[in-house]
Amino acid sequence: SHVGQKDKVNSSLDFLMSHSSDLITDPTVRRAYARALGMVAHRHFELVLGVLGRVAKTDAATRRAGSIAQSLFGKSTAVQQAECLRSMLALALGYCAVYAPSPEVLQTKVCDDILSPLANSLTQEGTVLVLRGVIEAVRLTSDAIRGAPENAGLRDPFLQAARGDEEEQPGARLSQDPSLRAALC
Repeated sequence: SHVGQKDKVNSSLDFLMSHSSDLITDPTVRRAYARALGMVAHRHFELVLGVLGRVAKTDAATRRAGSIAQSLFGKSTAVQQAECLRSMLALALGYCAVYAPSPEVLQTKVCDDILSPLANSLTQEGTVLVLRGVIEAVRLTSDAIRGAPENAGLRDPFLQAARGDEEEQPGARLSQDPSLRAALC
């Protein structure tokens, strides 16, 4: 498998990020995309944070509507896609914190690479869509830093088994099964 090769992972991430604009307008796809980036960060934490930082500076992510044009014609498709991209990037930062390889790695990178961009987004963003993503990312990051038990359900059980983070409680894995959870509700 080429998952261990950083060059291939980097080129794959760059390709996915450059071709994501049409897909991430759907909120479910946006969340899934962000979570998948977080899962990749489990093995390539610094690489994913670097890709997210690069994408956040591209024209596709920084496009904003002018107030006169927006009031007359509404937001353009490019502006809407940029807002979705910024929301997804924020969520991806939160999921990177959740899926960080270890608490030590998270602690070394959380201020500069995760919380600073989120703080900038909180102060500079005016759209509700992006602010929702940023606030959710702050919550995910906070829970990851605290090691909150409710975050255990967000983690992939296969990644937990590889790290040896098995829960002590019997039946804890069953409670993470979405189909079982839906059947019980």
